[in-house]
Amino acid sequence: MDRFSYLISNNQQQVLGLRSYLYPAPSKNVAALKTALHNVFLEDKLLQLSYQKTTIACWYPKNTYVPNRLFQVENKSTYLEKMFEYEASYEVCHDELTSLHAVNVYVLPKDILLILKNSFPAADIFHSASALLLGQNKASEQLVDESVYVNVSNDYLQLSYFNGKEFIFNNSFHFRTAKDFIYYILLIYEQFKLKPEIVPLTISGQLIEDSQIYKIIFRYIRHIHFSQAPGFLRFGTAFETHAKHLFFDLFSVGLCE
Repeated sequence: MDRFSYLISNNQQQVLGLRSYLYPAPSKNVAALKTALHNVFLEDKLLQLSYQKTTIACWYPKNTYVPNRLFQVENKSTYLEKMFEYEASYEVCHDELTSLHAVNVYVLPKDILLILKNSFPAADIFHSASALLLGQNKASEQLVDESVYVNVSNDYLQLSYFNGKEFIFNNSFHFRTAKDFIYYILLIYEQFKLKPEIVPLTISGQLIEDSQIYKIIFRYIRHIHFSQAPGFLRFGTAFETHAKHLFFDLFSVGLCE
């Protein structure tokens, strides 16, 4: 987690405010992250107001997907045992993604969950990959062809593959260089036998057109697009100059139920 961002909207889904806090350095230390969040919640007066509904999405790379027909909530920890190790200080959670016919099973630090629940007692908490996938699925509703999505957050990329409206794949990868980045993208194209000159790539998250990563992607993928904000949100003139693909996962949190 390298940032904390939030959006405020009204009952008509009009966006009233958007704010993002970038931590000085990516915080992989839970204690440092606790302090950073605590300070934000103390200092930001908007976060101290009461709201009709609050939904929170947290990013953490350790998660997996289970077909909903096979998922058993009492055994949810077993789905993670062969995927990766995690300590007792992490809580096993799950999100039911009905429209994707899947369940996202993941872990989050208990200390972070406690801060969030104490600060927002009535909030619904999800994994940010769940929000991201629901947003991508919404964007794919009108498509009949294959499409690949990449979302960038700090030094992780999240890759998704949809065949029309059907969710096929999602995973996150740590990268250090532009060469690492394009390697993982081309790996997905190769794994699913997709043609880079035909199947489009849609980009969201912390990536801009002027970056080295974008330039190297452009060398290998013919059709590249930046994601659009979900159609259910309404933006005023104050947001016209904002690159909305930067917050696509945040915008998609409203799809979580």
